[in-house]
Amino acid sequence: MNLVTGHKAFDKQSEGCISTGNVMSNVQFSFFIRPFCETKCNGYINPEGYLRDYDLEIFRKTIPRGVLQRVLEETVDKSVILYKFRSWRKGKEIIHGWVITDDNHNLIYEMLAGKSPKSDDVLRACVKEVSKGKS
Repeated sequence: MNLVTGHKAFDKQSEGCISTGNVMSNVQFSFFIRPFCETKCNGYINPEGYLRDYDLEIFRKTIPRGVLQRVLEETVDKSVILYKFRSWRKGKEIIHGWVITDDNHNLIYEMLAGKSPKSDDVLRACVKEVSKGKS
């Protein structure tokens, strides 16, 4: 795909590639978040909530409270995919927005994090790429 958002830094850093599921790239950070009730992993039984908390740990330093709350509400008994879209300027991460979809890529939630209209353009374009929802 040839994603063009109008945000020069994001477009250059993304190289036109945004994808669904578990992704770690310059502009996208996304992972499946397991449900609270899921306890089995690699032959071990864990306490309820342990695997969900483990999946969320990588986001803990940057996830806004509202996004975290929505993930916790949605993952009581189902998994979701949590996306963070960002670009970099002088080594500093600029977060443009957050998206939550179900595992069928239906849009559940989106939150604009950047303060500029260009961040809004980035989020709109990314929502269209990773979800079946409306933006």
